[in-house]
Order: sequence, then C-alpha cells, then structure tokens
Amino acid sequence: MLLPVRLWRKLHLQSLLLPALLLFIGAHGLWSQSELEVPGSDLFIQAMDDFFNEARSGAKIQSALERSRTLLVGIEDPCRRDYWLARTHYLEGIVERGEERLDRAEQQFLASQRLAEASAACDNFGDGYRLIADNYAQLMLVNGLLYKITTGRKIKIFADKALAVDSRNPKARLTLALYYLNAPPYAGGDIERCIEILSDLEGVRDLERVDRFSISAWLAVAYAKQGEPSQARAYAEQAQTVYPGNTWLQDLVASQLN
Repeated sequence: MLLPVRLWRKLHLQSLLLPALLLFIGAHGLWSQSELEVPGSDLFIQAMDDFFNEARSGAKIQSALERSRTLLVGIEDPCRRDYWLARTHYLEGIVERGEERLDRAEQQFLASQRLAEASAACDNFGDGYRLIADNYAQLMLVNGLLYKITTGRKIKIFADKALAVDSRNPKARLTLALYYLNAPPYAGGDIERCIEILSDLEGVRDLERVDRFSISAWLAVAYAKQGEPSQARAYAEQAQTVYPGNTWLQDLVASQLN
C-alpha cells in the first residue's frame, strides 16, 4: 500500500483491533445465515482482506466500502442492517486513521458505535457488545489522555457482556485478549492471560481469515513482550502465511524485541 499505511503500522497497529482490530466482527452472532448470503457482505469482506493483505490503496478500499453500504442498507431486518453497516464504518475509520485523518476517523468510529449500540439492543446479540468495545478502543487512539482514563475499562466491560451472551464467541475472546495485552497492569493488563486466551483460540475451527491472522499476530507480539524471540518469530511467520502481502508484522515484532 501507500506511505500513509506505513505510518499507520508504526503508530497504530498494536491497538487495532482490535482487529480490531482488528480485530473484526463476528461469526457467532444473532444470525446463523452465512455472511456471504448478505447482499454487499462479499464486497466488505474482500475490502477487509485486501486491507490486511495490503492489496489495495486506502482510497480504493473506501470506495469498495461505499459500494457495500449501498447494498447493505437494503437489509430489511434493522438489527442485521445496523450490524453490517457498523462493520463498514469501523473499517473505514481504521483506513482514515491510517491516513492520519483523525477527525474523519473519529466520525467513522462514532457512526459505527451508534449502529453497534442499536444492534446490541437486539436480544442475545453479543457481537453488538463486542463491536462497541472495539470502537471504544479505536476512539481512545484519536482522543486525549482524559478520554483514555475514563474509557479504557469500558473495553473489558463490553467484551465481557458479549461473552455473557456467548462464552464461545471467538471475536469477543480476541477483543478481551487484546485488552489484557495492551492495558497497563494497574488497569488489569496481563500478558499471560492474553496468551492463554489466544492459545485456546488457535484450536477453534471455521474462523474468518482475519481472525486466524490476528490470533497468530498478537501471539507474536505477546511473546515478544515476554522476551521470547523464537516463539514470537514463529507466530509472526505463521500469521504471514494468512496474509502474504502484509509487510508490517515482522517489523512490529522486531520493535518489541529491541
């Protein structure tokens, strides 16, 4: 991709995520219907994969997200519609943040947050809660210290709410693992707990491509923080097999080991 994405990976990647983060949004939601049966979802998933594989510029990914939204707004079920639209705004926020347009990024995350809150109001829809947590994590990156102090714990609160609905939800577990990885110890950070959750997720079948990448990538970062270079590099190489076009992960792991 272009230079702004290189800036993005230096400044922002550890807190994705989150996915992002990230991070991204769920296989274990309110609906059993395949994601690819949702009109417009194929455009979104391709944009997401291209983003992590660095296969298209940010502008082209945003264009694909716009096309996706024109189809997703036609979903009759308002809960499903809000959920999918929230996904597109979340990814677009990450793209804007990568381009250093923080005001625009914030607006996209806020739009995603409003839609995620609406979808979370549906009965037994844990992924809405998890997406709220992920949006809080992203908003922390585009706001000041006071926002981080007052908001940080909400990430865990909403991840826990998602897991209360479905304790097997892999994306909510991934969000919780990243909270333990990135939070300071006084706020509940615990790298060992992060590694435990991510290691359990390695055995989950039928994960989205971005989830498989995220699990290996964040295990690489966690082991690097623990001062275990061989494990860190092994997981970084494993993540690279998921998105071969990705160029930032090895640099990220190396920065943690230095």
